Amino acid sequence: MNTWLLLAQQQISKPFYSRSGSLSILLCLLIWLLLLWYPVRKSAAALQNTGHTAGILNMFGLENLSYWAVPELGAYWALALYLVPLFTLFIAADLFISDRQRGSLRFLLLRCSRLQLLSGRVTGQLAVQAGLILFSLLGATLLAAVRLDNPLIIAQQLLLVMLCWLQLLIVVLPFILLMALLSLRLNKVFNAVFIAALLFLLGDNLLHWLNQLLPGAAYLAYLIPGNQLSDMLNQMPQQSWSLLLWPVLQSLVLGGGCWLTLRRQTL
Repeated sequence: MNTWLLLAQQQISKPFYSRSGSLSILLCLLIWLLLLWYPVRKSAAALQNTGHTAGILNMFGLENLSYWAVPELGAYWALALYLVPLFTLFIAADLFISDRQRGSLRFLLLRCSRLQLLSGRVTGQLAVQAGLILFSLLGATLLAAVRLDNPLIIAQQLLLVMLCWLQLLIVVLPFILLMALLSLRLNKVFNAVFIAALLFLLGDNLLHWLNQLLPGAAYLAYLIPGNQLSDMLNQMPQQSWSLLLWPVLQSLVLGGGCWLTLRRQTL
């Protein structure tokens, strides 16, 4: 247990001891500050005028955003469901590649098992994502608090804030494991990010094309992380627990793939 915790702590601190890692974290924080101040704040103001925005939301299938008691949280939820996984592809891209190239994984495996190494790295990366999600979510809550100037309303939304945080963590877990698997199979960070981004952004189109060639290939969509995000966007967090079954199953499959790859690979 102590070894696993040490590996997780190392992964948490790793981004802050490299230039690329620090830049990724700082860039992510800066982007979130800009998104909170402009799109989230402006969208929240628009969502308050339900008469003007209801038609637009219905046109895009986003009518549930008008049901949020705090519009800032609704606007944040719509952005975070897609941006948090996308940021994860960049931040978690180098889980193993650099260490494999330097040969430091051999040194680590003299003091821990491969399962401890994998679980420690993934847990540490999940903790990094938890901190970034919490930072952005608290920023959205602060915007709402400043606008409402009513602590009671914000206090009533704390459970919803925690639900958003927890569900985003579950959503992001298969993306971390996908990057772990790619970093075990590939030798360049750019290639890992490119393939993962291709799956995330164009996965549905690729599967539609593949299904025309091989009927039944559409079922592979359930293995691609993020296939449930559009459905989660159209529901409140309290209603979307059943949709989280997919990222849990995807995490199990991808975690198994990481373990088999790491066990068979000569490091």
